[in-house]
Amino acid sequence: MASEPAHAKTLIVDTNSYSGNFERELFAYATGQQGCRGRADDLAASVVGDVRHLRWWGANVARRPNKHGNLQPVAIHPTPGWFNNGMGGHYRDLPVNYGAALADAVSSMRKSHEKQTAMIKDRLNREDFEDGPAGWTREACLRQLESNDAAVRTVERVGRRYDAYLSVAIYVKEFPPANVLEEFTSRVRYFARHHESLCRFTGQGEIGITGFRLLATPQSASPSPA
Repeated sequence: MASEPAHAKTLIVDTNSYSGNFERELFAYATGQQGCRGRADDLAASVVGDVRHLRWWGANVARRPNKHGNLQPVAIHPTPGWFNNGMGGHYRDLPVNYGAALADAVSSMRKSHEKQTAMIKDRLNREDFEDGPAGWTREACLRQLESNDAAVRTVERVGRRYDAYLSVAIYVKEFPPANVLEEFTSRVRYFARHHESLCRFTGQGEIGITGFRLLATPQSASPSPA
């Protein structure tokens, strides 16, 4: 597959799960194309004889650089109408969900420090301290407790909503014609229903597919093909 042409377009699959757990495998299973390495390429090789429009994908899949500068045919993509609370929780972007999302984020941040905080408090209670600049001195214990508390207070104060990456972006030179698109959506839905058996190593169960989009630019979209 060649590098991205200037007119490359994007085929988006929207889901209800974090797409970083399966975006490469979905691409491989739906198109039969390699280019992601590892287990995704193994999956592509195992289904290559099942993809009726394999040649179309081979001629039309494009690549774009990821954040590391590596050219990839697929990536995770922000999902309209959803947000992430910054601690891995995904929610519909509705005001009624903002309070719960913030409370969950605060709880998750506090829980992430729970074991360390308990250990430090135990040291303080027993006055069990270490020597040296890298040890758990009394000052280091108190400093870390304050740092943990500050992290929780920051989440409470900021209450930021982040992009939710529940979508998979597949880069193409041209949008698929109707017959290719029909097979693609069918294979994606099969992959989503049977993901647990197709990709046991990801730990991801059944995936909900919420829609398909064709993007000519990051800002514009055509009507959904399904």
